[in-house]
Order: sequence, then structure tokens, then C-alpha cells
Amino acid sequence: MKTLVLLLPLVALAVAQSSSFSVRNKLPNFLVPGQCPTVDEKSLWAKQVPNHARYAGRWYEVARSENAFQLVKSCTKSELSYDGPGFGFRHITTGKDANGFSIRRDGVTFPFTTGANTETPHLSIQFDQPSFAAPYVILDTDYNNYSCIYSCTDYNGNFVSDFLFVWSRNQQISQDYMNRCITAFSKQGVDTSRLQNVAQSQSCDQDVAGLL
Repeated sequence: MKTLVLLLPLVALAVAQSSSFSVRNKLPNFLVPGQCPTVDEKSLWAKQVPNHARYAGRWYEVARSENAFQLVKSCTKSELSYDGPGFGFRHITTGKDANGFSIRRDGVTFPFTTGANTETPHLSIQFDQPSFAAPYVILDTDYNNYSCIYSCTDYNGNFVSDFLFVWSRNQQISQDYMNRCITAFSKQGVDTSRLQNVAQSQSCDQDVAGLL
């Protein structure tokens, strides 16, 4: 999961000079000292690849950690269309932005399995904006009810940015399924108190129906 994605040139420059206190003050607040946890991505990948087609369809984002890159703040819903082995998914996310306006984002979720990622294969997700790819590691899912997603990138082994997501096939998730995600995150040493509920309601689907 330690794939260095194309984030911001400023971030790379700042991290390279991380010994300077003044530079640290210029880093985005989503970067913190540390390294990504060691996730057994190869084992997860081997189990999940044969089931990728089952992962397609509608998912609701019911919880996530604070994420400046997630422009869809509430009523967050994703429609995934599977393009077959080796290609991943076409990805449409709809919902409401920070101002309560309907928003749509188009992207892809695709395999990262070659080169440096041969031993740590995983999906990566990329939207139209921001235009960089980020790791999309499914720590646990039963395909029919819940998915626990973790995205972590470290920079020079000095700083890390990581994000947690809980998806559900329904707008509400049972405590049992939420607990499974909490367990999955906790096994990686991730602080689950960072999770925040994402507002969902019966009217959400109607409010964004015209965006699909």
C-alpha cells in the first residue's frame, strides 16, 4: 500500500526537507509523521480477485475519516460497473457537496499489480478531480452488505496520509457489520475513533437521481 501516488509537488518537496520545522508547518494537515501499516495485500488480493464481479453495483458510504479529497460530503453513493479481469471498475459517485448542492464525480477503480506493486497488489481509485490515483485496499467485505476500505500512502518513510471508509449496500448499516469494519481497521493498528458518520436519508436518492 506504500505506493507513492501523484499528489502535489509541494508535498514531495516538503517531505524531502522534513527536518525543517518551518517546512513541516507548510504541510497539509492530512499528512502526519509515521508510516503505513504492513497489510497482507497479496493474500487479500488472491481472495478478492475471483469475486470482483460481485463487488459491482450500488454502495452507500456510511462512515469515513476526515478527507479533504472527498468532495461528496453527504448522501454519498457510488455505482460501480465491472469491466472485467485486469480492468477494474468504472466508478460514479453522487451526493451533496459541502454547500448542500448535488454533485457527481466520475472515476475508475483499477488494479495496481505490476512493478513495485507485485508483492502488494491492490486496487487504486482515481477521479476526474483531483486527478491522482490513491490506494483502495478492501480490508474486509462480504460483497452483499458491507465493505471496509483503507487508503494509505507514505512519503519517504517520514509522513503518511491515510483514510478510512465504510460502505454499505443500504443507507444504514447494522452494528454487526460496522463492528466487522472496526475490527478490520483495528487489526492494522488504525485509530477507528477517526470514523465519522456520513449523512444518509430516504430523500438522498431522489435528490441526486438526475445525476446518473
